[in-house]
Amino acid sequence: MPNTLLTGANSFVGAHIIDQLIKKGHHVTGTVRREGVADEIYKFHPEWKAALDIVVIADYTNEASWDQLLQKTKFDHVGYKAVYRAKNLSNLATDRSRGCTPARQSGQHRL
Repeated sequence: MPNTLLTGANSFVGAHIIDQLIKKGHHVTGTVRREGVADEIYKFHPEWKAALDIVVIADYTNEASWDQLLQKTKFDHVGYKAVYRAKNLSNLATDRSRGCTPARQSGQHRL
């Protein structure tokens, strides 16, 4: 069973991606930015409980959070679909790359 990490698990698009991945036999770890979101997701999709884990990463630019997750779990695929909000427009290129750096450095594959 492929193990897939997907950011933005609580979004409209994220829900559709999760649904398709689970139907194709993936175990999905979805990231969200706030506590309590897992309960909301499982409320609407109780059938996903066996194949979906939810991890809270409040700040997607915090590399230590990603390092901890990527060291704890081996992922076959990583899907980065979360919307990124730069702190200011002059740092957009730098800030955007920081969010993906841990996954790239760990050798993860893109979906």
